[in-house]
Amino acid sequence: MDGSSKLPAFILPSVRGQLIRGGSIRLLSFAIASWCWYLAGRDEKGRTIEIVDPPANALQTAAKRGPAVLLTVADVFEDDLRVAGAFIGEVEAAFNVLAAQGTRAALAGYLREAEFDNSA
Repeated sequence: MDGSSKLPAFILPSVRGQLIRGGSIRLLSFAIASWCWYLAGRDEKGRTIEIVDPPANALQTAAKRGPAVLLTVADVFEDDLRVAGAFIGEVEAAFNVLAAQGTRAALAGYLREAEFDNSA
């Protein structure tokens, strides 16, 4: 399975459920932002990443325009999530953290925050 088929099967149902329950989608949004980062096709050192996904060209074109554009790809994201402001905002925020801090630091920060949230 590739990212474009894994997201709708495994991650997006959890996003949808959390939105319905009013729960946190922060880590789920980070996962989607990371996928968007990957689809841009370059690692943090500028090296090319081979994208292995049947609709890679369309996904890369959307991802290079930013997460908000990627989230409009109907083959991956259904109507309810394509217009969910909280979801779009969380994914964009996570993507911006990735861009500003790099993958390792961003992931460490998100995991620290999740650990703190779970210890309360």
